[in-house]
Amino acid sequence: REHAARRWNEECREDEPIYDLLVRCPAEDAERILVRHWDHLRFTSRFVQLALYFTTPELCRLATECIRDAPDPKHVLAHVARTFGTYESGHPGVTRQSQVLTLEPYLDLLSDADRASLAEACNRAGWFDLRRRLFDKYSLSRHIAWSVGDSGQLFDDVLKRGGHWIEHEIEIAQKTGATWPEIFAALERWLGTKKTIAALLIVTRAITAKGTRGDVAALRVYEVMNPTVAHALVEDMTFAVRRRSLR
Repeated sequence: REHAARRWNEECREDEPIYDLLVRCPAEDAERILVRHWDHLRFTSRFVQLALYFTTPELCRLATECIRDAPDPKHVLAHVARTFGTYESGHPGVTRQSQVLTLEPYLDLLSDADRASLAEACNRAGWFDLRRRLFDKYSLSRHIAWSVGDSGQLFDDVLKRGGHWIEHEIEIAQKTGATWPEIFAALERWLGTKKTIAALLIVTRAITAKGTRGDVAALRVYEVMNPTVAHALVEDMTFAVRRRSLR
């Protein structure tokens, strides 16, 4: 309190260690301390963000007032993902959906990097529906939000690389909440636009890695393909899937 400047975004040397202690406190203890010292902490972005992190009604009210009154609300919310510990070693991190939801009114004020980091935190926690609702409208990489609409371009890129990494791309997609039936349906549609042996190779590799016997039966081979090569690919895939399904 003695060293606080009480001017927006001017920090003092004690702020960092105080933050490190507070973020590890139970919410009720943190609220009591923050409210008691709010007359000067309210000017420091880190503590305004910390108030949102704890999500108590009183702290959210105080933080909302500060963001509303700040000369530059974007600056108040800068690097909020770091405050929330999305990738900070030893930080309690984001453990409740309410911590992400408390930022919903301010998403347009956040940087692309902060939105992406928070979206990844949702993925790691398995909150895929929450990520889709809050973050997918922003530009996110396929490593964060796999899109059926963009899958054709992705498969085209895999095709240009000779079919390599399709298994890896499927694993990435599933980590973002995409299901195998969604991915397989997209692969089927893509194969129907290509109708080539090279595309069939990618699809059979995908089914071999992730598919079921039902997917084997559903796979279509087009007349324009070389029948000998297509038959060999499908036969190898069928054997591999049946063998895997017996384990």
